[in-house]
Amino acid sequence: MRHFIYTLALSLVLGNVVFAQKKADPITYLQSGPMVGYSEMREVMLWVQTNHACQVYVEYWESGQPEGIPHLTNAVQTSAENAFTAHLLADEVLPGKNYDARLRIDGKRVPLPYPFHFHARDLWQYRTDPPAFRA
Repeated sequence: MRHFIYTLALSLVLGNVVFAQKKADPITYLQSGPMVGYSEMREVMLWVQTNHACQVYVEYWESGQPEGIPHLTNAVQTSAENAFTAHLLADEVLPGKNYDARLRIDGKRVPLPYPFHFHARDLWQYRTDPPAFRA
């Protein structure tokens, strides 16, 4: 009986250690994305899906510029009610500029196997023809 209790206690402790290690790695929380949604002259919508509830936001800065202090999107707490998705608004962009970005989940940087960047639409109104449109 004593051997069973020790085995059970050891299993619970090791299980908690493994769970704590998994929880510390935010890359395991990323289900899909990040993906660029719509793009306007003064804002760009970004989309991310996690696999459980966590806080998500994106840091971004103008491409080719030193990172310095990045701009931040709104922070979103994902939940089961919205399929663990987050719509993140980059609303400090300038027309026609390219931006590099970095995803953060629960405050930790998530390394991505591809570059994460987006583009704000050009300021064309009353200056040039409107951009091409495809449906």
